[in-house]
Amino acid sequence: MPAAGRFAAAGTGEEGVRTPRPRGGVVASPEEVVAIPHGPAASARPLPPDPALVDAVQAALGSYAWRSLTATVVAALSVAAADRARGPHPSAVQPGAVLAAAVRDDDRVAALVHELGSGVRWRELTLRGVARRLVVALAAAEERSLWLDLELAWLLEPPA
Repeated sequence: MPAAGRFAAAGTGEEGVRTPRPRGGVVASPEEVVAIPHGPAASARPLPPDPALVDAVQAALGSYAWRSLTATVVAALSVAAADRARGPHPSAVQPGAVLAAAVRDDDRVAALVHELGSGVRWRELTLRGVARRLVVALAAAEERSLWLDLELAWLLEPPA
């Protein structure tokens, strides 16, 4: 099996990365190697946040003096509001209503706490701005979790 590493396709001048097949198969020829471009077009493009989730997080945090809350509490309330808005029976959080926060052990809460503590003075932002940042960070954390699950399934899948 060829080693993973950079290569240049003969005669094309394109650069790529030599990677094995994810299902454990053997790469028989250079034509089967996947070329991954390293230009700006290959970079992740964040999607705009879902307005319904932003509204739900904004309503949940607006029920409190949110600037005085800790980052952990803000993150836990945001995860709970997003879960409620995406649940099987979605319902909007009414302004002034108290929402039970998500558990602190939730990985998504930790990801949002990291986002809030990443050098941004989130307490100086508007409530809408904080809600937008939290929804984007939540979507990114959930996407990373899905990719991790997929990669673990590839690793644990027996070779064909």
